Amino acid sequence: MKFSLIATFLILAIGGIYGLMNRRETTARLDRKQQLDGRTRQLGITPTDPRRPRPLREVTTDAFRIFASDFTAFGAEVEQSFRSAAKTDPAYVRRLMEIKGHLVSLDAAQLKSLIDILRAEKKLTAETRGNLVTVAMSLLAEERPSNALSLYIGSLDLLENNMMAQQVAHSALREWAAQDPTAALAWAKNNGQELPDGMMDELNNCVIVGIAEADPKLAFKLLEETDPENAAASIKSFIVASKTPSQRTAVLAALREHLAKLPAGAERDELLHQSLETMGQSLRNETFATASTWLDAAKLSPTESVRIAAGLSYFYTKEDTGLWIDWMVQTLPKGTSAKYVNTLVGRWTQQDYLAAGKWLNATPAGETKDAAVQTYARTVAKYEPQTAVQWALTLPAGPQRQSTMESIYRNWPPAQKDAAAEFANQYGIDPTVKP
Repeated sequence: MKFSLIATFLILAIGGIYGLMNRRETTARLDRKQQLDGRTRQLGITPTDPRRPRPLREVTTDAFRIFASDFTAFGAEVEQSFRSAAKTDPAYVRRLMEIKGHLVSLDAAQLKSLIDILRAEKKLTAETRGNLVTVAMSLLAEERPSNALSLYIGSLDLLENNMMAQQVAHSALREWAAQDPTAALAWAKNNGQELPDGMMDELNNCVIVGIAEADPKLAFKLLEETDPENAAASIKSFIVASKTPSQRTAVLAALREHLAKLPAGAERDELLHQSLETMGQSLRNETFATASTWLDAAKLSPTESVRIAAGLSYFYTKEDTGLWIDWMVQTLPKGTSAKYVNTLVGRWTQQDYLAAGKWLNATPAGETKDAAVQTYARTVAKYEPQTAVQWALTLPAGPQRQSTMESIYRNWPPAQKDAAAEFANQYGIDPTVKP
C-alpha cells in the first residue's frame, strides 16, 4: 500500500479535507451564531469570531528543532510500517493531532525552515516528503489557511503531480477567502505566476466560492469583473456551498440582482434555469418541512418555482416524495406540474410502488392525478400488470385511458404471454402495432 493512500486516510481520519469540503454542521452553527450575535450586540457585547485562529505562541529554537526532528521521524515510521504491510494504527491519528498542535504555533519563517529540513532529509523518499507536506497543509488548512498555502507555494518541487496537495490548497484558499477575502485575493494574485499551469483559474474560483459563503453580493461582483464567461459553473458552486437557509436566501438575492443586469435572451434564461435547478438539487439534505418553509419565504416567481422543481429527484425527495408532488401541484403554474410530477412518480414507482400507490389513493381527482396514474400504471405493469390495469380503469374513458392500456400491454412481463394476449383482446389492443 502506497504511503500516498495512507496519507489520504490519515487526513480524512482527523477531519482535514473532509471537514473543509463538507461543512454542513459548521455552517449551521455559524447560522445560529449570527442570530445570537445580533442579540449580544443589542446588549452592548462584542461577539467573538469562532473562525479566528488562536494567537501564535512563541516557539523557541530548541523546541522547533525537536519538533522538526519528530516530524521527519514520523514520516519515516509511517513509510516503514506500511512498507511491511502493517495495518493503520489509531496511534498515528493521535500523533497527527499532536503534530497539529505544534504546526499551528509555527510562524512563516519556521514553516519555511521545516520544509528546508524536510527537503534535505535524504532518509525519506521523495513521495514521503511530498506527502508529509500534504498532511501538514491539511492540518493547517482550516485554522491557519494562509500558512497552509505558504507551505504549498514553498514546496512545489516536493509536490509535483500531487493531486491531494492541490485539493488541500483549494480548500485552504476557499477557507481563507471566507475569513479574509482581501488577503486571499491578494495571495492568489501575487502567487499565480508560481503555480502549475491551469491551477490559477481553479484557485480564483475557490476564492470567489469562499467569498460567496460570507458575502454573495461581493462574490457576484468579482465574478462579473474577473470571469463572466464561466459564470454558470461558479454560480453553481456558490449555490452548492450555501448550506443554511440564510445563506441560500443571500445567494438567491445576489443571483436575482446579477440576472437583472444581463440582457434578456436565451443566454440569461439558460443561466437562470441551470442555477435554480442546482438550487433545487441543493435541497436534498433538507427535510420537506425545512425546505418548503424556505421556499415559501423566498417568494419565488412562477418561473423560479418551475426551475426549482426541475432540480428535484426521487433520490433526493425519498419518503417526502408525496409531499413534494403536492407542493408542485399547489405551487407551479397551471399546466406545468405534470411533467415533473410524472418524473417523480415514475422513479418512485420503480423504487417503492406500494408507497407510490398509497399516495395516489389519497390524491384528489384531477388532471395531475390522471397524469400520475398513467405513469404509475405504465411503470408498475412490469411487476404487477393486474394492479396497473385496475389503476388505468380509474381514468376517464377515452384516448388517455386507451393509450395507458397500450402502455401496460407493452410492459407486460414476458413470462405471462397468455395473460398479455387475453388482455390485448379484451381491450382492443392490436399486438402488431408498435408504439
